Amino acid sequence: MRDARAAHGKSTTALVAQVNVHSRKDWRAAMSLLEFRATAQRRAADNARAYWDAKVAKQRATGTFVERTDVTTGGKPLGKMSDDELRAERAALLAELGRDAGE
Repeated sequence: MRDARAAHGKSTTALVAQVNVHSRKDWRAAMSLLEFRATAQRRAADNARAYWDAKVAKQRATGTFVERTDVTTGGKPLGKMSDDELRAERAALLAELGRDAGE
């Protein structure tokens, strides 16, 4: 990782030096190049998000997408617990905290 950061630093320094030289001829092109370099990380993140959004959309369209956000308690999803089970779970959690379930 250290080598990659050092290489990135050297390439950035070289790029800025080239921009300084060429900005005498066309400062707009030089600024465009610097801006392109500065926004590279954001573009990469946007591309990754677009990839995963498309993958999820495709899975939803084919019916193979599985939501994995259901919270479980003791291996049982909260959405599948009865009201009495939820109240008992709440009481147990409050007891762990040293509070009364009637609060």
